[in-house]
Amino acid sequence: MGYGKGYRYAHDFEGNFTPMQNLPESLKGKRYYIPGTNGYEARVAERLRAWWGERSDPGDGGEKGKSSK
Repeated sequence: MGYGKGYRYAHDFEGNFTPMQNLPESLKGKRYYIPGTNGYEARVAERLRAWWGERSDPGDGGEKGKSSK
């Protein structure tokens, strides 16, 4: 069935992160969380940028809590 094919165990990589698409293709590119700029969320945003680069930024000025395509 192909389950797990191409899976990379994050803890085997520096920073315990490896970019992978784990969601079904029908959900690719959807956003379910956009961190704010206050408190710990600012640190979360930094970490997401370090992992994903430009892909971590909403780009469209998306609203917190809303998903985008």
